[in-house]
Amino acid sequence: CICPGKRELHHFSRDQVSAIRQDKSAASALVEKTDQWFGDSRTIEALEAADRDEDVDLAWGLINEGVMKIIEQTPTVCNSVRFPSENLEIANLLAKRWQVRSQLLDLQNEQHPCPFQQRVLENFLHRLKAMLFVERRWDWNRRQTSLVTAIREHGNDWRRIWRDSRKFSQGGIGLRGRVFHYIPAFSPTASQWQTAMEKSGPQGGCSARLVWKGALPELNQFTSLGQAAFFPLDSDMQAKLDLPDRQNDVVSDEIVERDFQHMLQYLNRPQRGFAVPIWSIHKLLWSLLLLGYEKQSPSPCLRKALRLFCGIIRRASAVPIYWQLSWDIPIPKMNNKLWTDAFRVIHLLDPIGKSWFGGLWRYTDTSEHHGIGHTQFGFVTQRSREELAITLRCWQFRLSQAGLKIVLIFHDVRNAFPSIAWESIVEHAFRHRQREDKRFLILRLKSGLLLMVDSCDNAVVLRPLSGTRQGDTGAAEEFGKTFCECIRKWNKENFTLTDK
Repeated sequence: CICPGKRELHHFSRDQVSAIRQDKSAASALVEKTDQWFGDSRTIEALEAADRDEDVDLAWGLINEGVMKIIEQTPTVCNSVRFPSENLEIANLLAKRWQVRSQLLDLQNEQHPCPFQQRVLENFLHRLKAMLFVERRWDWNRRQTSLVTAIREHGNDWRRIWRDSRKFSQGGIGLRGRVFHYIPAFSPTASQWQTAMEKSGPQGGCSARLVWKGALPELNQFTSLGQAAFFPLDSDMQAKLDLPDRQNDVVSDEIVERDFQHMLQYLNRPQRGFAVPIWSIHKLLWSLLLLGYEKQSPSPCLRKALRLFCGIIRRASAVPIYWQLSWDIPIPKMNNKLWTDAFRVIHLLDPIGKSWFGGLWRYTDTSEHHGIGHTQFGFVTQRSREELAITLRCWQFRLSQAGLKIVLIFHDVRNAFPSIAWESIVEHAFRHRQREDKRFLILRLKSGLLLMVDSCDNAVVLRPLSGTRQGDTGAAEEFGKTFCECIRKWNKENFTLTDK
């Protein structure tokens, strides 16, 4: 849960979004309304005006807010938000029950209520109650049966078997999942987060500077600045945030089409994380509208609008402020510490922004120079810590059997992601990037903004001056590539096999 007790900050759960995608009527209505909105002549004219002005913030506001309003106004989706349930049929029945109860209450408040009409509403309410009972029991049995089937199909994949067993155990049957009930005794304030982030990387911060401070409902006063919000506050920050010069080359249709296709390709990748900022739409809903789902076709007008937006990004050589602003969520570490030391910060970013930069990072350069070192196992696809542990044990056993001595060297970095200097990341992670792509990757790195919110809705926006944001598209690989290069260089200069 992003903010316990504040459901308005996150409208949908993963199961609710999956239910919307699988419900043919709800998905079809959502795609149809989206296609009508982006096919309207006024929407097209507004996007073309933003293209002429090279205003990425205006263009993204039209697309994102338009889709968000359509989702909120779809009846089935509205019922799912007002009456949370994994089954859309249950949400619709709860909405009908609420409506009938309201009608019955209004009828009882009249001076001369009609007994016959009151009896009809009471009988209908009784039938709805019975239907809800049957639907909930059927939905629960379907859920448990599907989990049993999935567990049988997993075979020897014990990680998936354990995951589904924990889901199955919610009914009191089977293995019990481990739950942390410990909550830190003190929740840091926004000012305390500011003080912590202003420290250097090794001390637990990211050398951040304060950009804006106020209440969360007043955040629009800051985001309305658009690209002006990225301007450095002083000469020291300007030197630190030095970006490559903007390219005046003509943007070809091939580059725009490549960006759009790579964005869709990255959007279609499976992802474990689900939470998004309060100003964003969930990735699975974007996937439904842009890629379709099963027999449901995507929205062609929305795809056309987003392709135009990819061209605006290239011509303006800038990205929207809502792509660069991250909603920072503190996750308890369970380490019995106080204040900010008791939390790990995860940065939530807009899914479309992550997909655009993810396509730029992962698919535009497939050379060998972009590969991760063979000794790195963390945050690498098809590598796991379990594999590393088994490999080390095999080496240890074989070397000891051969009568050789074993020396293991472990390197650890405190506050790893925010600690690496930007110069090292640019030198090692972006070294072989193409000229037209390198500027955007550096822009993503150096123009990031952090939004920290406390329990009283006091907010601060900070500008980090070191490291990467954990949760961003290429953050793990950027850190891994840079860290491996630094360790390799350090070993070469300070350690040899002849040392005793």
